[in-house]
Amino acid sequence: MPYAGLPLFAAMAAIDQRTVAAARGLGTGPFGAFARIFLLLSLPGIVAAGVLVFILTLGFFVTPAILGGGKTIMIAECVSVQILQVVRRGIGSMLAVVLVAWVFLLPLLVVAPVSLTPERFLFLPEDELSLRHYVNFFTNEKWTDAIWQSLIIAVALTTIAVLTGTLAAIGLWRLASRFGEALRAFVLLPIIVPPIVSALAFFRVFVELGILDTMFGVILTHSVRAAPFVVITVSTSLASFDLRLEHAVRNLGATVGESLRLVILPNILPGVVSGAVFAFILSWDEIVVTLFVSKLNVFTLPRRMWDGIRDQADPTIAACATVLILLTVAGVVVRTIVVGRRERGA
Repeated sequence: MPYAGLPLFAAMAAIDQRTVAAARGLGTGPFGAFARIFLLLSLPGIVAAGVLVFILTLGFFVTPAILGGGKTIMIAECVSVQILQVVRRGIGSMLAVVLVAWVFLLPLLVVAPVSLTPERFLFLPEDELSLRHYVNFFTNEKWTDAIWQSLIIAVALTTIAVLTGTLAAIGLWRLASRFGEALRAFVLLPIIVPPIVSALAFFRVFVELGILDTMFGVILTHSVRAAPFVVITVSTSLASFDLRLEHAVRNLGATVGESLRLVILPNILPGVVSGAVFAFILSWDEIVVTLFVSKLNVFTLPRRMWDGIRDQADPTIAACATVLILLTVAGVVVRTIVVGRRERGA
């Protein structure tokens, strides 16, 4: 609902209320003024809300995985099952390509033309194409600093989230009891609590600690929100791990650390890698909490794009979005080709 509310609010807030008042003054009833004036002027926001919610729903993974059971399976879960459980990476990669083609290439048809406009505002080009906004994206210090800050934060939090999330998942796996399940529910709270609530909580605490608007504070908030994703993916891999392998290694004289390093981690590596990817993407895309815990010193790429949309509707945002979409598509295609060749060689 919040994702639908934002574009709806933006469209409705821009409507001149005098047009509705004029329609009422000409004798139109309340419903007629709403249907013929207000609703029609709100149509771009309605379409944007529908597209946004539809795209986000296609990629939902965590909530359906927890609540869907065995009867309701979405495409993101299907990709995860094919890659992590059934180990049919070719099918999983193919499904991922289909999802990327639908989710990313469709917006690209709209974003890419806007990025080529010669104007200084968001507008579809008519007679002329220009790369000025791509040049601005790669040369303007504001945008390059935002890219580097986002990369530093994403790499740091991915490292922290993978370490803490993996260890937490292994610890909860060993605590196979009601207490362990209760502790697991507590660990997953950051992805259950709405981001705006987490943002307000972090803001209050960081003001008291004096780490508001610092890289350390942003990395800490992103790590707290990303670690549960690592816990989920690693727990999925641990669910199919044969505990007798660890018992055999321990009986042969291996220590707890050696069994963890030589037996457990190699077998759950796909879950760890998936968790790392989730954590990196979450940090790269996070905006709600970042807006609350950063002010002047920390400007991540999503926050820079947010400011560009809110203040001046800079077409550089479209250029940035196009570059990110193309990099994502290229990464998925390369991964699919590599996996396909590896399976054919096997």
